[in-house]
Amino acid sequence: MKTSVITTANEKDTILAALSKFVESGPGLDFGNYGNISEYRAEQRQITRDLRDARALLSHWMMRSHVVSANDLKQAFESAFSGRLSWDGASLDYTTGQYYPTEYRKAVCAVIARALTIAYDPEDYRRFAISNFPKSLSRWF
Repeated sequence: MKTSVITTANEKDTILAALSKFVESGPGLDFGNYGNISEYRAEQRQITRDLRDARALLSHWMMRSHVVSANDLKQAFESAFSGRLSWDGASLDYTTGQYYPTEYRKAVCAVIARALTIAYDPEDYRRFAISNFPKSLSRWF
């Protein structure tokens, strides 16, 4: 899925805007892919959890954006989530692994977490994340 954004003076801001727009896009679940309503709702809950995680990580990243560089982000796209979420300098591109609705927000979480660990000392930041974030967020580090 391509998500285009208008280029701003600051590439980090452009990437953030693209990630925010991407994570807020609807998952497009198809009830026909599920055997019953309880399986469908369980999937919806997980997708919503991933949205909350992504929003929290984006917020955390914004507070630390003075440390995270555009190059840190570009490296994170290459190495996080098997490189399936990529940035070409103007837009995001996501290559689906198994099932798009359940993974695209996970990809955003993985990229943000990876960018933070690249910008800071990876082991120190993992320890910080595990001790300071709720478990739902620390799982990304």
